[in-house]
Amino acid sequence: MKINKRVIALLVLLTLSFTLIACSQAGDTALPPDDYEESPELEEEIIIDEEKLDDTKVEDITDNSDEVILPDEPEEIEESTSEESNITGSEGNEDIKDSGEQKDLKYFVKFSIEGPDNDLIYSNDQYEIPSDTIIAIDLLLEVSKAENIKIDYMGSGRTTYLKGIEDYYEFDFGPLSGWIIQLNGEVPQRSMGVLEVMSGDTVRIRYTLELGNDFDD
Repeated sequence: MKINKRVIALLVLLTLSFTLIACSQAGDTALPPDDYEESPELEEEIIIDEEKLDDTKVEDITDNSDEVILPDEPEEIEESTSEESNITGSEGNEDIKDSGEQKDLKYFVKFSIEGPDNDLIYSNDQYEIPSDTIIAIDLLLEVSKAENIKIDYMGSGRTTYLKGIEDYYEFDFGPLSGWIIQLNGEVPQRSMGVLEVMSGDTVRIRYTLELGNDFDD
């Protein structure tokens, strides 16, 4: 009888031990992933994290765009500008040099005033004029002013007419007598008010007795 009670007690202990071991193993067993349900709070955290990630990417892009280094084009432009200024400066110097050379240029004509009977009133083989061309009447007036020679004329431009120089006037020696101009040996058919004289020309203001027919040269 005593042996049976001990056996029963041992069986009971074994049974309790197995039961406790089974319960502990059941508690440690993890449920499969499909049995989990994602909570709303976890979904919100994931969405917030994704938004933060997107914002971070945008900020990184913005920061990187601000950090873009532009090429050194302005420096090249400045160099080209300086080169252009050097070219302009050299051209300006050439212009100044040319203008200086033009100022150094001198223009001359051979000029004379010849009265009747070979009366030489004025003569200059190298009379300097202000430019390379000059109007005949202006040349005569310039000489008369510089040499204090009395000139009497009328009209202007095409109607300019030379009446007298010093004491010699038109018609003093007959109806065909008076003053005419010779340019390079020829009597031009133009008024002294429009006749252009060029540097190097020979100009003779001569008193004629027969409208120039009395000149042999």
